[in-house]
Amino acid sequence: MTQMMVARLRACAAAVGLMIALVPRGALAYPFEDLVSDPNKDWVESKPDLPAPPEDKNLLPFYVSPSTSFRFLIDRPSLSIGSDQVVRYTLVAISSSGARNVRYEGMRCATHEFKVYAIQSPDGKWQEARPSRWKRIVEAAANREESALAKDAICDNGLAVATDQIVLRLNPDSMDRVRQ
Repeated sequence: MTQMMVARLRACAAAVGLMIALVPRGALAYPFEDLVSDPNKDWVESKPDLPAPPEDKNLLPFYVSPSTSFRFLIDRPSLSIGSDQVVRYTLVAISSSGARNVRYEGMRCATHEFKVYAIQSPDGKWQEARPSRWKRIVEAAANREESALAKDAICDNGLAVATDQIVLRLNPDSMDRVRQ
């Protein structure tokens, strides 16, 4: 290959990477989602109360993927299932350098969607997320924490699992202790 061809291939690869990075999360996975009607169109969302800030002693780690450098944890006391069947929880993401991102989220198993209600500011106070809307859960994202939660812990065939079962599913090793 000539240097000119190598330079063109690199430029094309960079352009494709940029285009993919600019596509909204989930748009490639579900391009026709607006054409499908919601089977739960009469569903009404309950207004959630924001939980207390998470304490390290209450954080439950869970596995996301080998491609992420973050650790992901759920705050046990914030885990709940509302009368609207939304599973709500505080998600803590810790980077390899120790930086923390704390979000209060909800997950609808029936529609395979999640929503960020609030983000914790550095002073520990909750700030309402804007815009706060339901988003499709996508498997292919690099930090696929919502997908991992839905698939491995929170949802089962479109239904929310009981909170005690979610706790067990977050940490499969705890199942061995329960059986003993």
